[in-house]
Amino acid sequence: LRLHATRDVQLGEELCHSYCDLERGLEERRARLQQSHRFTCACEACTRLEPLASQGECLRAELASLGKAVRQNVMSQPHEAMRSSRRMTEIIDLELGGDLWAHARVKDDLFHAALVARDRAVASAAMHEAVELWLLAGGESDKELVDQMRAYAADPSSHRLWCMGPRRLWQGATPRRSGPGRRPDRAGRRMG
Repeated sequence: LRLHATRDVQLGEELCHSYCDLERGLEERRARLQQSHRFTCACEACTRLEPLASQGECLRAELASLGKAVRQNVMSQPHEAMRSSRRMTEIIDLELGGDLWAHARVKDDLFHAALVARDRAVASAAMHEAVELWLLAGGESDKELVDQMRAYAADPSSHRLWCMGPRRLWQGATPRRSGPGRRPDRAGRRMG
């Protein structure tokens, strides 16, 4: 078993492993752990007293909200997704102790946003960082995936999203301007 610490560890200090999604709120994490592993977590994040507990819950909620927004808007608002990744990184460091998997996911999201924005330098740097974080967190357990990630870092334009650019979501048919004697068809267009 190999562990990678994201900070210095003191001799005799307890090391904790996350059994659930760290972005979830305290009560949801406790319920999940009780149901799946039959224990009550006593880690630092789960046993904090007010006001630190509330601050932590707010940060986790913000991280979850930002992550959801980034994944939903990466194709239509890539620059906003890229800006959000900075704040997500801050929260991961502040609240999740620099969790490597969480950082890797943010870098992967940043990579995809940079692809859509056609920002080769940001895409390449984000994927290089994602590879490094992936390797620190889990090693080369999936060599094929790591090799593909390295290829994307070397040449982001080889990814299928590179050619797409920002996309607007289809909003349905829009009515044409009406004129005398024109009636709407089933799609709302005016017909003569």
